[in-house]
Amino acid sequence: MNNSLNIFLSLCSGFICPFIPLLPITSILINVYLLINLGGPTWARVSIWLLVGMVVYLCYGRTHSSLKDAVYVPAAHVDEIYETSSNSIA
Repeated sequence: MNNSLNIFLSLCSGFICPFIPLLPITSILINVYLLINLGGPTWARVSIWLLVGMVVYLCYGRTHSSLKDAVYVPAAHVDEIYETSSNSIA
């Protein structure tokens, strides 16, 4: 390999995942297998914690939102917007 090509490859090459697409597909299948083999009580606990997390997230978001005091104005019709913008442009 000549020197300029070696320098180019060292500058441009990033992380390359080995064994594409075998490795990602195998990883997904292993994770699906592990999820399927979880017991019912585990899924119940996960579901309860997800619900608790969603309630906390939604309650916090509603009280701390920057759009809480926003005034909502109905949007104009698209045709009216295009007519006024085309008339104003000479």
